[in-house]
Formats: sequence, C-alpha cells, structure tokens
Amino acid sequence: SQIGDPLLTDPILINVATAYTRLGRHNEAEHLFEQLLSRTFPPLAPRRRVSAMLNLAVVKKRLQLFDHAEAIYDRVVQITDADSDDADRNRALIGMAEIAARKGAHQRALDLLEEARRIALDLAMPHNASEIEGMQADVLWEMGRRNEAITLLQSAFDNMQSSSYTRITLSLGQQLEEKLEQTGSVDRAYAVLKQCQTLKETIYARESERALELSRMRSTVESERESMKQRDAERRRLMNNVLPSHITDRLLGGEVRIAERLDHVAVLFADIVGFTSFAAERAPNDVVDHLEQFFEAIDQIVQRHACEKIKTIGDAYMATNTTLRTNDPEGIARLARCALDMIELSRQPDLAHLTLRVGLHAGPAVTGVMRGMRLAYDLWGDTVNIASRMESTALPGKVQATDIIAEALAPYSEFRVTERTLLDVRGRGQLQTYWIDRA
Repeated sequence: SQIGDPLLTDPILINVATAYTRLGRHNEAEHLFEQLLSRTFPPLAPRRRVSAMLNLAVVKKRLQLFDHAEAIYDRVVQITDADSDDADRNRALIGMAEIAARKGAHQRALDLLEEARRIALDLAMPHNASEIEGMQADVLWEMGRRNEAITLLQSAFDNMQSSSYTRITLSLGQQLEEKLEQTGSVDRAYAVLKQCQTLKETIYARESERALELSRMRSTVESERESMKQRDAERRRLMNNVLPSHITDRLLGGEVRIAERLDHVAVLFADIVGFTSFAAERAPNDVVDHLEQFFEAIDQIVQRHACEKIKTIGDAYMATNTTLRTNDPEGIARLARCALDMIELSRQPDLAHLTLRVGLHAGPAVTGVMRGMRLAYDLWGDTVNIASRMESTALPGKVQATDIIAEALAPYSEFRVTERTLLDVRGRGQLQTYWIDRA
C-alpha cells in the first residue's frame, strides 16, 4: 500500500497470504485474502482475483468451513464458465468434488471430477487427468463399486508408468496396492508393490547419479573459484608492489585511468650518495643485491610509519604521507620519522657504504595512473619538484626540508629543526630550508 501500485503490491500480498497458509497460520491467511477480495478500488485483476479465491477456499477447508469453501469454488466455476479450458476452473471443480464426497454426495463428486478430468486432457495435462482418476477411484470405492475403482486405478497407474511424474505414479500405485490387498488379490497387490519398488529404485539411482553429477559440478566450480581467488590474490600482490593499495582497489574495481588533485601532500625523496661510482666497480648481480636489500629495508620503514611508496627511480626512492587534508601535521611527522629512520638505516655497519640524503616538502599535487602497457602511479607538480631539489641539495646523511615541513614539525618535541642559510634553488630562487634531526 505504501508503494501505491497494485500491480506490484497485489502479487506480494497474495504470496504473503499463501505463506501464512503453508505455515499453518490459517486465520491470518483468511483475513488477508478476504481483505484483498473485499477491496473495491482498485479491484483485484480478474486472474489474481480468481487465484485469491481458490487459495481462500483452501484456507476455509483447513478451518473446517466447508460450506464457505464450496460457495467460493462454485463462484469460481461460474466466473470461468465461458472458458471451459481453464486451469482455475479445473481446481475449483476438484475442490467442490472433495467437499461433495465428504458430504456423501458421491455421484455429484464423480460428475465434478469427470468434468475436471476432461479439462485436464483438453489442457494437455495427462498427469493431472490420471491424478483425478485416482480421486474418482476413491469415490467409487466409497460407493461400493470396488471393481470399477480397481480397474480405473490400474489404468491410471499403467498410463503413468512412462511419465516423469513419479510422485503421482507412486501415489496411484500405493492406492492400487492397498485396494487389491483389501479385496484379497494378494498376487496382484504384490506385483504392483514390486513395480513401485522398481520405480523407487530407478528414481533413487537417477537421483544418486544426479547428486554425483551435481557434486562433481560443485567441485569443479569450487576448484575454479579457488583458482580465480588465487589468481586475483597474486594479481593484487603484484599490483601492490608497484601501486598504493587504494589505487589497486580502484583499478581492480574497473577504473582504467585515475587522475585527482591532492590539496596537501608531503613528499619524500631519498637518494644514495655516490651510487654511480659504487655500481661501476661491482658486478651487476652485486649491484642489484645491494639495491634490493636496501630498498626492501626502506619499504619496511615506510609501511611501519603508515606512509606510501610511490616508486624507485634508479637509486632514488619516492614516498608520501598519503594524506589529502590541507592541515595534517601528524601526516608530515610520520613522513619525517620515515626520513630519519632511513638515515639511521644507512648508518648500520653492513650498509655503511650506502649513504643517503633526504629531502621533504609539502603542498598540492596531481596524482594518477596513466593508461598504457605498464601500470605506474605517480605524482606531478611543483611540490614534487621542490621535494626533489631538497634531496639533491642536501648533505650526505642529512634530511633537508622546506619551511612548510619545519612549521608542521615545530610542535613535536621529538624533532630538532635547524635553520640553514638561504639556499639558491634552481627554478625557485632563494629558499629558506631546514635540517631535520631527532631531538
């Protein structure tokens, strides 16, 4: 009712009422069906109205209100009188026949069931016609016409042998076997029992094979799903080696090109002093081993301080504090801790031949991933250029930063910020820069 569209709400309400019926909550089902049927505006669509009436009749029968149910079935028969080939009419006739048989009006029940059987055949539903014949046989049995009942049941059972409606076939076979046994036809009853048993075994074998096939299919699907998960995990791992994790997430989510402006990001450049001459004196494998060992250690430092590696350029390393906010001194402090830990790393005895210099700056930048054969995440802009100048003009074993960095670190007692003399920076003129050390 809140949606306001009966085309949408009516099927939902009918389904809810039907669910109440299946749950045994017949009074609630009755109330909801009657509410729908009593509504005048907008009225239920004709087919839905008939469906609701048939379902309400079922509820009335379960509430032992047989006269009410019969009246509803009779109304459905009247509504569908113009269309004899009607499945709803078929249901109504069967319902009326069940009530007539219950009241002892056996001939009326037979007549109603015969009309329902004719409709089932006209609708090309032979399985339904056989099921109705089983009902007719029960009525004939109640009338004392036992031989006719058995003959009808035998015919219906034989006709269903080659069908796929095994539930109906087994039900007819059980009826026939019980009635043959009651008339003393033990051999015939046993033969029917064997037929039913063979049918059950066939069904069991077929269902077992189907279950095995489903199990094989499920196993294949699970194997493929696990393989896909492993491939996805490996792809993510490889991408995370060259891209920040949030960029990997966006690319795997379907984005092809990423471009965005960062209002304020701190950038770190670190470079190994004299690495060119160092590399010239050593074998290629030795050079790569040294770089691999050194950069892996730097990667761990960056991760420890919740910063992000951007890339390596030869023997240089670029990282950021990953912040997009305009005022985040803690993000700058994290990156400064990274810089100082990198300097201390290069002072370790086994790495004494690799001396670093580090530069820091913060400001706006453009970041993104360009389409191409190789994925590469990068930062562009004046902030990046100045951070690079801070590194290239720093002294070996020192961290040099701009006034923006110095101001952000001033409240932190863990840092010592020392002003340098004015520095002539190519492309920017004279800048005031600072040494950053631990206090």
